[in-house]
Amino acid sequence: MVQNSPAVIYINNKRVYLASDELNQLLQGYSADNIKSVEVITNPPASYDAEGVAVISINNIQRNFPGL
Repeated sequence: MVQNSPAVIYINNKRVYLASDELNQLLQGYSADNIKSVEVITNPPASYDAEGVAVISINNIQRNFPGL
């Protein structure tokens, strides 16, 4: 929650539609080594479908593996 409202979550610029307990499980499974940045946007621009509330944007490190 940000500013007493549930935040809209984006992972790699895609909105995530999960219940809070599901999101909590997902984030607990993340490794800090794979996270590039976390940004809390309290006044999101129109490019985010935030419905007037805050946005939490999580970006992962893009790893390139040979042969994949």
